[in-house]
Amino acid sequence: MTLKNINVAVCDDETEVLDTIKNYLISYQIQYDIECATHTFSNGSDFLESLDKIKFNIVFLDIEMPEMDGLEIAKHIREKSADDVYIIFVTSYPSYMHDSFQVQPFQYIVKPVTYDIFEKTMSDLFKHIQGRSNIRVVIDTDHEKQLVNISDIVYIRTHETQKLHLVYTLSDSQICGRGTLSSLEASLSEHGFILTNRSTLVNSGHILSFDDQSVRLDNGDVINISRRNLKSFRTFFANQIISDMKG
Repeated sequence: MTLKNINVAVCDDETEVLDTIKNYLISYQIQYDIECATHTFSNGSDFLESLDKIKFNIVFLDIEMPEMDGLEIAKHIREKSADDVYIIFVTSYPSYMHDSFQVQPFQYIVKPVTYDIFEKTMSDLFKHIQGRSNIRVVIDTDHEKQLVNISDIVYIRTHETQKLHLVYTLSDSQICGRGTLSSLEASLSEHGFILTNRSTLVNSGHILSFDDQSVRLDNGDVINISRRNLKSFRTFFANQIISDMKG
């Protein structure tokens, strides 16, 4: 995502909140010289219908709405796309945060929304996006060293037959390179990678959903979560959400 032509959706059953966030977005665009197209929705059904017509980059989503709540809407968003949609929950009930592990919100904003909090949230989001797009990993293949954007890596696993080799599964290809998972885990954990079992390191940005046995990724692959790694996996997402609430 660049800072131009950004599609933003705001879904809330309160007209006052819709107007507030829309006006904040106008102010933010002027202040930071970015371009956003803002689309407002007063219910989840209208918003979900628009997903087939508009590719949204950022979604501000109320959690508690009649008919269809924000968590259910967020699950539909994750079924259609993963890393390229950033969900920001706007809620009067921060206690809901523990129910949202599977939909990976970028952050929560607690009502009433102030411009200072809104501005910080947007700036944190763009800083996060730009940081992810600039970080690259060096993969040492048998013939050369390849540079790969960290956001393009879906997961990394140990090679089944070649000792001290790893298989990098990217969005559109696979690369085999030298290395060990233990050495990569230490350096990639701060960039959202989590060990799901002893042979697989997953980029959390590509996770669509998970339960206690496995994670489903946006390329269609399903990766097993071992009993040994389940606790640390759930803690990882809990810490992400708690950090977002504090941010």
